[in-house]
Amino acid sequence: MTMTTGIENSEDVIKFISELAKTFKEANQDGSINLMDALRAMHILPAIAAAIKGADEIKAELMDLNGEEKELLLIGLKQAIYDLVEAFK
Repeated sequence: MTMTTGIENSEDVIKFISELAKTFKEANQDGSINLMDALRAMHILPAIAAAIKGADEIKAELMDLNGEEKELLLIGLKQAIYDLVEAFK
């Protein structure tokens, strides 16, 4: 039986990028970012922690991807890129 590393840590980083982009877009709706926007952005702290915690495992995950994992990561990455583009419109 082949054991795979999984993609949890890679997904955490992608989720963080997406959450950060959405938070920036929401905060910048009035054209500026202020202290209240920063306080409202506190909800992304768990995403930051998850992304940092597993960052050292990402290389191993990417080296051990199977077809389904590649597809899942590409879907997530596509969404994160979309969120980034939307955030900076």
